[in-house]
Amino acid sequence: TLAANLKGLNTNNANEVKPDLRGTRGTRPPMSLARRTNATIKEQRESLPIFEFREQLIESVHDNRILIVIGETGSGKTTQMTQYLNEAGFARPGKKIGCT
Repeated sequence: TLAANLKGLNTNNANEVKPDLRGTRGTRPPMSLARRTNATIKEQRESLPIFEFREQLIESVHDNRILIVIGETGSGKTTQMTQYLNEAGFARPGKKIGCT
C-alpha cells in the first residue's frame, strides 16, 4: 500500500531517495479553476493529480491512524480527499473527517 511503502523511509539518511508524488498528473490535461470550462464536475475532479491515488489514499486512511499527504498546491489534497473519505463512509454518524 502507499502508506506501507512510505513507512519504511528513513528521514535520518540525507542520501536516501524518497518518492516524490508532487506534480504527478498522469495523462489527463490540467484543469484551471480560474477560467470557464465545459468540463463536468466529475471530469474536473478526475483531472486533479490526487485522483489517480484515490483508492490508495482511502485504503491508507483505513489502515493507519495518522496519514500525512504532501502534494503541490491545487492537487486536490484538501478539497478532494475529504470528499473521497465521505464517499467511502468515513463520515458516518458520530464520526468526523478532519483536514488541516
